[in-house]
Amino acid sequence: MRSDVQRDARHIHCGQRHARVESGMTGLLASRPMLEGQVRRRITALPGVQVLPDSVATGLLVERDRVTVVRLAGGEPMPADLVVDASGRGSRTPFWLDELGIVPPAEERVMLDVRYGTREFRRRPGDLDGDLIVVVAPTPDSPRGGVALAMEDDRWIVTLVG
Repeated sequence: MRSDVQRDARHIHCGQRHARVESGMTGLLASRPMLEGQVRRRITALPGVQVLPDSVATGLLVERDRVTVVRLAGGEPMPADLVVDASGRGSRTPFWLDELGIVPPAEERVMLDVRYGTREFRRRPGDLDGDLIVVVAPTPDSPRGGVALAMEDDRWIVTLVG
């Protein structure tokens, strides 16, 4: 679902509701599974792209300073022109690079004392007078806030933070 990020939203900062304006900035309101599914569909439709479900990568092989093969569980090599590691925080890539004598990129950690919770709710016609986005920003005096975003299938995703 598309939305003008200011016209279709309630922004509340420091206890004040901001005026609505036509911003010309379009936001895409979609759940993560919807977005990931669309990206996957588009990528797998590209020529030369192969998805190997239920395969586990166990390492990388390099030729002339370039990754050319992904080693799969079971030992079989998978030649590759491009390798994308989308495994998140549990990524093994830094270890594999170290095994190959390649210095992994520097890691920077920022410690924050922030907690949040997210839940989905059913969205009904007329909820929030038709607004699709609600942002209640935290402030130094009130360090709690929240965001509600409309999503596909008549759902809200609501995140509270503090």
